Amino acid sequence: MNKALFERLRSYRLMLVRYEEEHLFYFLDGLSSAFEQRRDDPRYYLARYLDRVHHIDFRTQSWIDQMDHYTHLRGESLVGAFLDLVEEVLDREISLDELTAVPMVAEDFRDLTAEAPSLETVQLSSGREVRIGDRFRLSDRVGEDYRRNKYYDLHIKDPSWELFHASERDFRHLAFYCSGRADLDLPPFTFGRVWRIFSHFKTVVRAIRRVAGKVYLATDLFWIDIEAALAAGELTPELSEGDEKYYRTDFYEGLADAVAFYRLGWEQADDVTHVHHLITQQLVDHFFAIRVPWMNAYRHFRVRPGRNWIAMNR
Repeated sequence: MNKALFERLRSYRLMLVRYEEEHLFYFLDGLSSAFEQRRDDPRYYLARYLDRVHHIDFRTQSWIDQMDHYTHLRGESLVGAFLDLVEEVLDREISLDELTAVPMVAEDFRDLTAEAPSLETVQLSSGREVRIGDRFRLSDRVGEDYRRNKYYDLHIKDPSWELFHASERDFRHLAFYCSGRADLDLPPFTFGRVWRIFSHFKTVVRAIRRVAGKVYLATDLFWIDIEAALAAGELTPELSEGDEKYYRTDFYEGLADAVAFYRLGWEQADDVTHVHHLITQQLVDHFFAIRVPWMNAYRHFRVRPGRNWIAMNR
């Protein structure tokens, strides 16, 4: 924490032309341009402080969104809440290293080096036949929880971002899947359970494999225990090609490549310290292109400082 810098910010009210939030945005934007290192930016510190101390998620929103949430909790103007936050930061003096430290969590990558040969077709115990090229749609595990999300209602001041993180309510019989990179000597692998925000997504069967007596489908991004998934209602057969509204191969491929590069240890943003963080980042960066059914607003990162939310025209 740069205490001297925050001491200066404490006297921010003396620097204002007008006591308005737009002047605050421009002031901090100009101040931040003076720092070569992103970690020296006071907004970087404040974003991690609000995340760690007040549980206002920084990975899914801008620091202005975080300040809106904090302001709502305080019942003040944004400028007043900002000055209160600066006072709080100075009182607590928590180091940036403490705010950014994350517990070591084992990542459950599972190599599929010795994959069984792919079958062209397989008959399930139900009598249903599955072929390469068949389409499936992930069922709905989001329910009504989207109503607490800003993508549904941009007027929410204290939104929930739980959908953009792993949860105990995720799909139980679908794992994320990466087909590997032969050019990088990286075998196919699976990791974690598929998050419930992937509800409604379409996926296409690329390979069918029998492993330890079970039938698994390898698709664009998912590794599916097909009999268990169908029995649990986690998957719906998509018999016709239909429209491509929720079938985004570019997103699937981009996420799979990003995870592959992460696993190889290639350079990542300093906030990506677990594969879950990478999935969240990819979702936030590309959610507008995905356009899930309940989406009524989107983020548009304009050049000028300010809020980035725009209502969609339906």
